[in-house]
Amino acid sequence: MRLSPGPSGMAGAASARKVRVLYIVGSMRSGSTLLGRWLESSGSYCSVGELHAIWEHAFIENMLCGCGTHIRSCDFWNAVVEEAFGGWDGIDARRIQEIWFSTLGTRSFWYRGLHSAVSRGFRTRVAECRQVQERLYKAIASVSGCGTIIDSSKSPAPAFVMRENPALDFYPLHLVRDSRAVAFSLRRKKRRPEISESVAYLQQSRPMKASVSWNNVNLAASMLRSPGLEDARYLRIRYEDLIPSPESILSQIAEYLGEPVGKCRLENHSIVNLHVNHSTGGNPMRFQAGPLPIQLDDEWRRAMPWPQRAVVTALTWPLLKNYGYL
Repeated sequence: MRLSPGPSGMAGAASARKVRVLYIVGSMRSGSTLLGRWLESSGSYCSVGELHAIWEHAFIENMLCGCGTHIRSCDFWNAVVEEAFGGWDGIDARRIQEIWFSTLGTRSFWYRGLHSAVSRGFRTRVAECRQVQERLYKAIASVSGCGTIIDSSKSPAPAFVMRENPALDFYPLHLVRDSRAVAFSLRRKKRRPEISESVAYLQQSRPMKASVSWNNVNLAASMLRSPGLEDARYLRIRYEDLIPSPESILSQIAEYLGEPVGKCRLENHSIVNLHVNHSTGGNPMRFQAGPLPIQLDDEWRRAMPWPQRAVVTALTWPLLKNYGYL
């Protein structure tokens, strides 16, 4: 697919400015939705949730936006899509979704290798993904008026592609959560509220599969710290540190982005006041607004069966030790 030139709003000095993106990398159920919304409520950030989900959730299925309306009826996303692509019919969403997951999925990262010699067709598809994502980021920045876009897609492969894009001021943030907590959470049955016409649930995984995925994603995310790359930006934080010491961690993120630390000061360490947001994917709590009590989710310590805990610990112990969990 050949992308048509962007609309006039994307031309000139506005399109030449770099867009600052905080891209959250990590495993499923790591707390990325909470972190993105927490940051959004405390500074000049626009959290769009898991932006990679926009092709299915918005263009193809027209699911619910974080604001509670169908995405195609949302004023924010109508303005973004109009500026980025000239309207909902300005791009072949099914094809973009297919090439996005076939080239920038975690499996593609390992099997093909984004930094190794690959076929011209593969490089062309990656370049197309990069161009499409760049248009989205620029349009979101323009419509929201925010200085930083927070994308909590979590897949590490896009981070390696996007950080090489000269149009983006790209900041990967590696969010880690204990593998046993992740595996336990992935056994929970959670409804997907963005699907309003029927009943559907978030993906569930068995402990072994969850462990393999946790290893793969976190190993790949750790490679963003490569000392051989000039100006290799990288920040790693733990979910277990964020919840009990939010102001310290949020200030650390603000410093990483070059933002005034004062923007991340919280009035109450145990309650965050969530605003209505326009996220395209993520944990169901993205639909919540108003005061939200914050507490550490460590139910796995009490309720996780010991055989499951033993399996996950055995399969992930090297990284658990590296991240300070053992």
